[in-house]
Amino acid sequence: MDKFAGDRAEAEASVGIVVAARDLAKLNVEFTKIRAPISGRLSRRLRDPGNLVNADDTILTSIVSLDPMYVYFDIDERTLLKIRRLIREGRVKTRQEAEVPVLVGLSDEDGFPHRGTINFVDNQVNPKTGTLRLRGVFPNKDEALAPGYFARVRVPIGPPHRALLVSDRAIDTDQGQKIVYVVNEK
Repeated sequence: MDKFAGDRAEAEASVGIVVAARDLAKLNVEFTKIRAPISGRLSRRLRDPGNLVNADDTILTSIVSLDPMYVYFDIDERTLLKIRRLIREGRVKTRQEAEVPVLVGLSDEDGFPHRGTINFVDNQVNPKTGTLRLRGVFPNKDEALAPGYFARVRVPIGPPHRALLVSDRAIDTDQGQKIVYVVNEK
């Protein structure tokens, strides 16, 4: 009886080992499926199908997001100090209080036709460059923006106000006072 009980326990253990090996094989097959956390456009593939790869070690390709598109840019320390002073005075809202618009124009475009919002501000100024890194996020349904493009960035500070740009040639001086003559309908 003891011999049969021992043989049965040994057979049950063997079944457990085979089931564990089957589950491990299933898991390994599931790991061969590659999924990306974002959608976008793939670069050239660096490995062909069927090649042996190591998990978390072998680079297969690169993927870039196309919609939305992110634009990173830096602002200098002087501008940063001015913005922070305006925030303390209550003349400008922070990113947490309101969406801060950011405008982008590409090298072949007039003005700044692409409108987005700032969604990231770094927590420290780079001591080597004296700049602060920001990121704007832009809808890109028509794929006018692409990774690697150079862009001009404009961040409007505060609400828009009426202003007139006057050429230096139109300004006269009289004893250190600058004078602009204005002609109206009268």
